[in-house]
Amino acid sequence: MAIAESMLPEFDHETATTRTLLERVPEAKSGWKPHDKSMSLGELAMHIANIVAWTPITLKQAEFDTNPPGGQSDTPPKYESTTGLLAAYDEGVKAARVMLANASDPEMMAPWALKSAGKTIFSMPRAGVFRSFIMNHAIHHRGQLSVYLRLCDVPLLCMLAKALLATMCITKFPKVWEKLALPSPLNRMPMRRRWRRLHD
Repeated sequence: MAIAESMLPEFDHETATTRTLLERVPEAKSGWKPHDKSMSLGELAMHIANIVAWTPITLKQAEFDTNPPGGQSDTPPKYESTTGLLAAYDEGVKAARVMLANASDPEMMAPWALKSAGKTIFSMPRAGVFRSFIMNHAIHHRGQLSVYLRLCDVPLLCMLAKALLATMCITKFPKVWEKLALPSPLNRMPMRRRWRRLHD
């Protein structure tokens, strides 16, 4: 199995979970901050949505300088609405998946470097960069976003329970996951009832 092919199921699962969380960002509270030095809720959500858009930089370039000497520093996009955030995220996920699916093993093992003002911050094979710089980076901030949303009284239990069940099923009970994922009357049941029914 190719390196990129082995990463696609993880990519699909994590991006879907991230989208479920981004959907819950309330526009009315986008300016909220837990601390004066923290990012606002909207800024954090937009940052997470934009991470996947770094895939072309990771898979098509050999390096990226956040503050290139004599050049313009990277300017992140601003949050304007949750609808716009989701549209940008969906477009980024779609493009990133195509690039990942088409990446060869030599391309995934080619060295890649992150720099600032010409100084190398880290360098590793693209496969490691994609997993850490793209996927794990988004997962890290997704946890941060869940705290923001909880502090804004946004309900998260269903999303977290669904993500936990999906992860457990994929890794420990693949046959159960297949039953949960296939269209059937079972899938119209609440997740708790589905789990009980499959284990009766």
